[in-house]
Amino acid sequence: MDERSGPEVTADGVQFSLYAPDIERVHLVGDFNNWSTAADPLYAREGDGVWTILLPLEPGRYEYKFYIDSERWIPDPGNPERVDDGFGGLNSVITVE
Repeated sequence: MDERSGPEVTADGVQFSLYAPDIERVHLVGDFNNWSTAADPLYAREGDGVWTILLPLEPGRYEYKFYIDSERWIPDPGNPERVDDGFGGLNSVITVE
């Protein structure tokens, strides 16, 4: 698990981060945005390979993945909480109190 990846619950919402220095684009997809591959793009900080987005999520349990370069779906490598996605893979899970 990479400490530069993973979700962090803050006072302003949930900050999702993914360390992926060799990709061109990434979107956060999950049940909070109807699994839209276009709704929530992450942004890369200058030169460190970390992509981030801050979402103001209401309290609840959410499943999500990262959609990378319009071709592959991956669970969050920084979040060990996972469930079966029903398609032979895994979804990451975050619970917001």
